[in-house]
This record gives sequence, C-alpha cells and structure tokens, in this order.
Amino acid sequence: MGLFDFFKKAAGASPSKKDQPKKENLIGEVEGYFRKAGAAVIKVKKGPIRLKDEIWIFGHTTDLKFVIDQMQIDRKDIAEADKGKSIGVKVKKRCRAGDKVYRVPPAV
Repeated sequence: MGLFDFFKKAAGASPSKKDQPKKENLIGEVEGYFRKAGAAVIKVKKGPIRLKDEIWIFGHTTDLKFVIDQMQIDRKDIAEADKGKSIGVKVKKRCRAGDKVYRVPPAV
C-alpha cells in the first residue's frame, strides 16, 4: 500500500459513479441555507418541481435524499414551481450554496 492509497483510504473513497446522481436528472441548485429554519432555497433550472417529488441534494459534502412535503415562495405554500423560480424547501440536514439538486426517478 502506497502513501497515496493510505490517504485515499483514510479520507474515505469518493462515491462510485453508481452512487452519484445522473446529469440528465439535474433540476436546480441550492442558493442558500437557513440553519434556524432548517430550510434551503433552491433555484429551479429545469422544472417543474411538485410536492411529493423525491429530490437528491448532492454536493462536495452533501448527500441528502428526501420527498418534498412543503414548498414556499415568499412564505406562501405552493404545489408546483416552474423553471426560473426560487423556492424554499424544508431539509433535515445542512446543505450549501452551489449544491446541485436532482430529481430521483421513480423506481420501476
């Protein structure tokens, strides 16, 4: 085992391609995170996003999958958000500006 292999193993191997989201499922990007509210602001780049959609927030230190139970624009609940909108979504863990948001395709 070489020195490079040691550090790679110690840092934790990066996720395999199988464990990463597919680019064609990219639907948006995190613009911000509010710790006290436990909410993320997501800019929709490819829509629409609807309630009960399963999304995957993935970034350098973020790997978070969940079903959207509540979405808001300007503190008003909405059921669907189209391309170009910035929405607020409740999240269970921290995410960061720049993290990518992917739609999880339904299991077949």
